[in-house]
Amino acid sequence: INETKQLVKKYPADSPAFDAIGYREIINYFQGKISLHEAIDLIKKKNEIWIGYVGRLESVKGWDLLAEAAKKIVRNYKNVKFVFVGNKTGKDKVLEKYKHPQILFTGHRDDALGFYKLFDIFILPSFAEGLPNALMEAMASGCLCIAHNVGGVKDLIGHKINGLILQSNSPQN
Repeated sequence: INETKQLVKKYPADSPAFDAIGYREIINYFQGKISLHEAIDLIKKKNEIWIGYVGRLESVKGWDLLAEAAKKIVRNYKNVKFVFVGNKTGKDKVLEKYKHPQILFTGHRDDALGFYKLFDIFILPSFAEGLPNALMEAMASGCLCIAHNVGGVKDLIGHKINGLILQSNSPQN
């Protein structure tokens, strides 16, 4: 919290430095200018467990492996819902095979940060990452985080300490 306050003082929300790297919403949230709950138009039922992904729907991000796993999981767990937040333009045919009432593809959302508060678990199944923004946002929102061991993931997650790191990226994991 103190580090965030120092960053807010050094780079206010209207700073080009934060705007350039896409942190305007995060800083506005910490400054109390927006609420992450206000932007959400989905309702989470009391006993539901939401497993989420936020990012591009590109194969390198591994979302399709997560969707394959989701198809298997929702067969046995009626209280689990998978939510994929990311641009789905031109992907209708691909997404058709994952169509299920417990698997939701929202498309691009300007209020994506608000979804983290609804997720119980955030999964980042990427095959390539630098220092993943989505993972940092999920962690900051209090999600249990699971990520594939790529890029800077190991710098953010201590396995079984503050999340889980997958060594292998497959639907079975």
